[in-house]
Amino acid sequence: MIGREVGPYRITDRIGQGGMGIVYKGLHVKLEQEVAIKVLAPELSQDPSMRERFIKEAKIQAKISHPNVVNVFNYIEEGSNLFLVMEYIPGVTLDARLKRMGRCPDAVNTCISVLSALEFMHNRGIIHRDIKPGNIMFLEDGTVKVMDFGIAKIAGERGQTRTGMRLGTLWYMSPEQIVGEEATVASDLYSVGVTLYQMVTGRIPFGGDSEYKVMKAHLEERPIPPWEIHGDVSREIGRIILKALAKDKKDRYRSARDFAADLRASAVVPESGAGETPAALPAPKKFDLSLVTGSVSRLDRRVVLIVVLCVGVLLLVIGLYMAMQKKREPVFPVTRSNPSAPASVPVREPVPKVEATPLPAPVETVTERADAPKSAPAKKKDRSIAKKKTGPGRKEAPSRKSDDEPREMDEWKISK
Repeated sequence: MIGREVGPYRITDRIGQGGMGIVYKGLHVKLEQEVAIKVLAPELSQDPSMRERFIKEAKIQAKISHPNVVNVFNYIEEGSNLFLVMEYIPGVTLDARLKRMGRCPDAVNTCISVLSALEFMHNRGIIHRDIKPGNIMFLEDGTVKVMDFGIAKIAGERGQTRTGMRLGTLWYMSPEQIVGEEATVASDLYSVGVTLYQMVTGRIPFGGDSEYKVMKAHLEERPIPPWEIHGDVSREIGRIILKALAKDKKDRYRSARDFAADLRASAVVPESGAGETPAALPAPKKFDLSLVTGSVSRLDRRVVLIVVLCVGVLLLVIGLYMAMQKKREPVFPVTRSNPSAPASVPVREPVPKVEATPLPAPVETVTERADAPKSAPAKKKDRSIAKKKTGPGRKEAPSRKSDDEPREMDEWKISK
């Protein structure tokens, strides 16, 4: 097939092979547009009724477009072969990523993108029937794409619902599909629940060494709660997954919108005391993350991580600097000298306070005071005053003579 021209396309390389057929990489000869060309398996393309149904589905999908859906461009009939021309995805599948990493570090946001694609297609009456990691791809910028819408429905009408290879891998099939019932919206959501379980735990919920054991597990066994496998999976995320994996489809989510709404709420408000999934981003207030995840997913996550780390280091340095500045401040206030006073001027000691001596009553003349008889109490009082002034260890304070003191007082003291 490589080098062969199919319509306006030239097949350049082989990409992979699945239950529906072989996928090649092609190039539009004139537009130089890269596309993916799927050559359907002979049992599908050589049945006239199946060809008619497939072409009908291809025409429906060619009229619609969604950022999380691999868009169908065209179909080409050439002899007995039927070619489906689709959008080329230069990336890796979720299946390859899980084989390499074990778990998906962005499980919640990846699942929300898948549910967005399912909601868009379910509203237009298209059931995928084959949701699994092999049909989920990542572009180089991180955008999630879901492949093979409608093809599984054609295969299912062929009656190949129990092979585990043609209509959905057996590990991801819903119980009603296993018993042969018609797939519904709830069937797709069950398969999303199995895929999310594997993304957060690194293992499928129902396993076995034979198809019989796997089918019996889907129908009868209860899955191990995800938080018991990995402690960093929150119980809220685990409860959402277990609800999607309910045996009875009536107990599951009614729509992809409800499923995605619970995932957004659990990522914003995690359960206290429980671990987080790697993709859970806690915040105090609920808001719709779909407006943010679309733009963030298109950025290089390594660049975003480097920016976040740089901001964190900068805040840490600022905090340490402020803490060091706070430690340098003295605990007790320091009394500073008056800057206006010169350093050479000595500081005067405060003069001790001396009690004022009561003055005796003024006399008219000195002669009259001398001649007048002195009473004993007055002498005693004067002596006590004199002792008080001239007592030991007491310095005499310099006396200030006021201008309004009578001169007779000085003469009286001399005569004494």
